[in-house]
Amino acid sequence: MEFLISANILYDIHKNSFIDFAPIIIEYAKVVEKRLIIGLGRRLPTNIKMLGEIIFYIQNNSIAPYNAYLRDLWSINNLRKNSAHIGRLTKADADTMRNILLVNGLVNRL
Repeated sequence: MEFLISANILYDIHKNSFIDFAPIIIEYAKVVEKRLIIGLGRRLPTNIKMLGEIIFYIQNNSIAPYNAYLRDLWSINNLRKNSAHIGRLTKADADTMRNILLVNGLVNRL
C-alpha cells in the first residue's frame, strides 16, 4: 500500500511536469511485485524475487488466477525494464501503467 500511495502522490505532483516518469513507474511496479509475492506466498521459490522472474514463474507453472493477468503483467514488467534501461519515460508511459493498475483494476485483482 505504501508504494501505491507514494506512486499516486508523485504522479499527482508531477502530472503537469516534463520530468522523467521512470521513478514513478518503478513505484507502481513495486506495488505489483509485492502483491504477487504476498499472493503467491509459499508457492514462490525463495530464489525468485524480481518482477520478471515472478511473471515467468506464473507463466511457466500456470498459476491461477495470476496466469489470467499475464498480458497486463508483461506490460508492467516492460515499462519497469524500460525505466531502468531506456532512460527517460513520459507521462504517457505512467498513464499506461496507471490504466492497467487502476482503471483496468489489476491492483485489486492481485
